Amino acid sequence: MYVPIGYHCSNEDYEDRRIVVSGRDNMDGLTEIEKKAELFLRAAHEEGEALRKGALYLWQDLRVAKYLWKLRGKTSAPRKYLYTMEYDEADFIHAGDLRYYTVLKDAVKEGKPLEDATAARYWNGPRAEAPQMEILVTKATVKSRIELPQTPADVMRKFFEQVKRDSQSSSRMR
Repeated sequence: MYVPIGYHCSNEDYEDRRIVVSGRDNMDGLTEIEKKAELFLRAAHEEGEALRKGALYLWQDLRVAKYLWKLRGKTSAPRKYLYTMEYDEADFIHAGDLRYYTVLKDAVKEGKPLEDATAARYWNGPRAEAPQMEILVTKATVKSRIELPQTPADVMRKFFEQVKRDSQSSSRMR
């Protein structure tokens, strides 16, 4: 039986087979420029706000997921983990090419007007050349965590997390 898969970035340390739902609006983690593009994209579809606000976001392609996982740490708060996720077709909401979101984001950055046609392409296609497809679902199941190379920031973060845990442990023992 075919089970669709996607890839999900998260700061949560999920166990295999855990069912994951969004639990939050993705606007929380966006930069001000990204928020403007996101709001425009949501407004371009009759149900855009509800569809994107409540969705769990997956990437269709592992190469794209790894690239964007690495890029995320350079442009905004990094995500610690990348997972392979399975989802049921009944939980599928939408698949859109995020290259069009990037066009909107770049227009905001450059102070150019945002184009309705660009947002419409995200919602209705066609796909751009070398698409970066994101899949919106209501929930997905963790198949496995993908091992990723550590960055210097990861090493430092783990060091300070351990120091904090050690400090808390020693203060409880007194």
